[in-house]
Amino acid sequence: MKTRVGFVPQQDELVNQLTAGDQLKLIRSFYRTWDDALVARLVATWDIDLRQRVKNMSVGQRQKLSIVIALGHRPDLLILDEPVASLDPLARRHFLEQIVEIAADGNRSVVLSSHIVSDIERLANKIWILKDGRLHWAGDVDDLKDSVVRVHLHGARLPLRDVRIPNALSVDYGDTYATAIVHDWSAALEAEIAGLTGAQLEVEGLTLEDIFLAMHR
Repeated sequence: MKTRVGFVPQQDELVNQLTAGDQLKLIRSFYRTWDDALVARLVATWDIDLRQRVKNMSVGQRQKLSIVIALGHRPDLLILDEPVASLDPLARRHFLEQIVEIAADGNRSVVLSSHIVSDIERLANKIWILKDGRLHWAGDVDDLKDSVVRVHLHGARLPLRDVRIPNALSVDYGDTYATAIVHDWSAALEAEIAGLTGAQLEVEGLTLEDIFLAMHR
């Protein structure tokens, strides 16, 4: 079972005394499914010096090497714990492209933990959001983005500060308007808010980062 899993920890577990090339050779010996062509392509793409000792590599280069090791045997399940935290934007983009390529045939699963929400939005089809150590939301990314929206209210018949807006995660008030981020959005909820306030409603979609921040206020 372990040979079917690839793992990139937040803190690498590389052997400092080895060169990058020897580190790859060591790991290669454990896997019958090792893909030399894939590894060579990743090494070239990320400009990893195979002659350099691991202890002399930068944090970003060590991270790249760890990712190559995890991808080298084309695992069925790839588990990544903050894998791009030390990578520059170009290296992050290359890494995400490789993840998409590896998962594209539908026979592999990738579990990615990250605080770079824009990367998650670009890559994931399912998401789990943790808050205070507990699972706060789980499901398809598209379902989450349909469920949490920003609602602009104006032209109300009464002061909006006096109205409790249902399902509001946050509300910002102006003199004659209010802007609320609400969850579990639906046509029925829209009608309920309009009926309570007498306001006109404009609904705006949110990015995954906006939703994440709203849930953690």
